[in-house]
Amino acid sequence: MKSIVVPVNFSLTSTHAAHYAADLAAAIGGQLHLIHVFQLPPVVLENPMPDSAIDALRDSAADQLKALTGELAKRTAGHVPIDTVMETGAVSYRLGKYCEAIKPFMVVMGAVASAFDRFLAGSPTLEALRHLPYPLLVIPANVEFEKPERILLACDFEDIENGMAGAVTFLRDLKDLFGPDFQVINVTTAAEEGQGEAKYAFSAWRSRLRDIHPELNFLHTRTVVDGVEEYLDEHPADWLIVFPKKHAFLHRSQTRKLVLHSHVPVMSIHEKTTAP
Repeated sequence: MKSIVVPVNFSLTSTHAAHYAADLAAAIGGQLHLIHVFQLPPVVLENPMPDSAIDALRDSAADQLKALTGELAKRTAGHVPIDTVMETGAVSYRLGKYCEAIKPFMVVMGAVASAFDRFLAGSPTLEALRHLPYPLLVIPANVEFEKPERILLACDFEDIENGMAGAVTFLRDLKDLFGPDFQVINVTTAAEEGQGEAKYAFSAWRSRLRDIHPELNFLHTRTVVDGVEEYLDEHPADWLIVFPKKHAFLHRSQTRKLVLHSHVPVMSIHEKTTAP
């Protein structure tokens, strides 16, 4: 049974992501893991609060987690197993350790943190994008789950040349689960070359992925982000998958822009992705 981890802080953004994840889990016969990381507000850290008040905050969070679990169980008619855990500490660290323990199929998070969320804990989604070595699906506001029938992969020459070794098994799983059409785009800017090399490498890659049948499209635009957004405008997709790396055509800063402003769910597959 494939595990889907959803960090929740009970904001509208994270609750919406939990709804999406529950529908996704129901569609694939998966299991849902809700994790809430309890954090003290900064004002409490600076001015000590009585233990009883801290316990009341923790109890309130536990009640909200229980209520959300019940809501999701009702939403999925009890067909999706739901595990819950509440941790205390830094969100990024606790989420990473939890994922390390259960090796999830993917993690699902909301796209935009509110100003209050940022004040309390920075942006957990951005932290996960930087560090979490598991497929991370980021859900825009108001996007409901639908079976992904067309998935766009934004790849650079390195991804194509090495066959996206860390992602092939995961892509095959997606093919088995949903049977989507995979479209690959390779974006080059004025400062980049290598289209012919990418075409040659892609030919060899495609021969190894006959069961996925990806198609390759080349774009030449001002920036990679512009190219991806323009392609999506003309060729709508259900999911966008990106492969951010420290040194690549799609830098992590560009990935953040795509993730936080996209109108479709964006999956980030880290260069050090751990296979479940």
